[in-house]
Amino acid sequence: MTNKKAPFWKYGAVIAISAAMCVALNNLIIISNLASISDGYEETSTALYSAPLEMQLLCLVVLIPICEELVFRGLMFKRMRERSGFLYAAVYSALVFGLFHGNIVQMVYGFILGMLLAYMYEKYGYYKDDVKAITLKGIEGLEKIQTILETLRADAPKEIGGYKVLKVRDYKKDTITDLADGKVTSTGLPASNVLYYELEDDAWVCVRPSGTEPKVKFYYGIKGTSLEEADAKSESLGKEVLAMIEKML
Repeated sequence: MTNKKAPFWKYGAVIAISAAMCVALNNLIIISNLASISDGYEETSTALYSAPLEMQLLCLVVLIPICEELVFRGLMFKRMRERSGFLYAAVYSALVFGLFHGNIVQMVYGFILGMLLAYMYEKYGYYKDDVKAITLKGIEGLEKIQTILETLRADAPKEIGGYKVLKVRDYKKDTITDLADGKVTSTGLPASNVLYYELEDDAWVCVRPSGTEPKVKFYYGIKGTSLEEADAKSESLGKEVLAMIEKML
């Protein structure tokens, strides 16, 4: 079954709901009088909101959230999830995330937010990308690389590694072909000897010759419902891609 993109209006709804939850949690903090008993929170708020608006937006909206996600979810939660169950990994990473803020108000805020974000990681899956390369040296090797690209270009596979091919992007020809209805549109990008296969279930495969080495490279990505499944799917797709190419050699 094809994994369809959510309608644009739903993204606005998610943003609105998230903003409402933030306002609600801030109001609860004010009502509970937590802010007044935490000198550290008062000092942090003063320091954060005394900067110019542009600096606040850069730091509070962009830099700090990205760094926090990379460290606490991208690194800590991910690594712990590989070695333990979801609840343990979520609670521990959220607790450290809360304690990291250094005051009671942000500890509570950070712990709740950390749990919610860990749940989102678990619920919506894990994406994993990888790359394989085949080295073909000499004049004969270069000819084989070109043969591989031209074969794939002339006869696009309908399935790769068990995934149905939905669309084919040929950046050399500046085309995007929908295999369901044959509709062709432009990539809108400069010409390049690259083929990209959009697969079902948010998987993809991209093929291009190396610009500096006698190699043809295969980039690919998959989505799994867990780290274990993502690893297994990635390994399986990598083997299938190499097996497909070996048949052309």
